[in-house]
Amino acid sequence: MGPAAQAEASRRIHAVVTELPAFQAARGVHCYLSMAGEVATGPLFETCRALGKTTFAPYQDRPAGRLGWAPWAPGDPVARGPMDVPEPARRLAARPEAIDLVLVPGVAFDRTGTRLGFGKGFYDEFLARLRSRRSTGDAQASAGPIFVALAFGVQMVEWLPRDPWDVAMDAIATEGGALTIQG
Repeated sequence: MGPAAQAEASRRIHAVVTELPAFQAARGVHCYLSMAGEVATGPLFETCRALGKTTFAPYQDRPAGRLGWAPWAPGDPVARGPMDVPEPARRLAARPEAIDLVLVPGVAFDRTGTRLGFGKGFYDEFLARLRSRRSTGDAQASAGPIFVALAFGVQMVEWLPRDPWDVAMDAIATEGGALTIQG
């Protein structure tokens, strides 16, 4: 996809995401800071700010070998992490309970919610930590967080292998609409 097609598809994906009940109900939204070739997330951060939602963005915690997350909003400083990935420059502590919705990047996705990432396992470990909240019995935790992949339609494939550590998406938002995963 060229830049103009990506921009138009990103705009349509933004509209799909903002109509999701999970987005509308979320108080805290975790979202990646997009790079070239990914679904643009800047407008989603702006919409969250306009709606009074708290937003968080990931960063690579290299000493721990996993993703961390910090509050981030449009206008906050951005640093360049490993592989030139944009991430919050300020890494203030944030509680996992503050996150109701996670908007997830990836390379490819299938209709069962399987995600192919960039091969380092950072997101799967991060999502597994957040998903463990669902089994705590806490009413607030059991309702979330919800994992929604942001993908261009060309990233949807027929089938992907799923390893035991892979964390499935609850939904996938593309420019063609939202796919809710049953299961």
